[in-house]
Amino acid sequence: PDIAGQDLANPIGTILSAAMLLRWSLGQAEAANAVELAVSAALDEGFRTGDIWPRSAAAADSCTRVGTVGMADAIVARMGPGRARPAGPPPADDLDIGTTVATAQLLGLL
Repeated sequence: PDIAGQDLANPIGTILSAAMLLRWSLGQAEAANAVELAVSAALDEGFRTGDIWPRSAAAADSCTRVGTVGMADAIVARMGPGRARPAGPPPADDLDIGTTVATAQLLGLL
């Protein structure tokens, strides 16, 4: 590929594919939720790779441009207990650190 090894690829599709694997093939809905919420949180906080960088300067002002590794790091940093939560009360059975680490390892991010 023309961008291989250049820290330009957007890893979100791969990461969300791993969330689908966790949910539908491995029966790990909580881990899949953690991955999906972490992706949403990273995007909500303005992290963007070049392919999804805003065209308008005004929108770009509130974003942080990152590469492949930077986006993956932003997502992993938002996984785990007390992180990346939807609005409302926290779930009754929160993820433990072991599940979070195992999920990150499955994604190849640790």
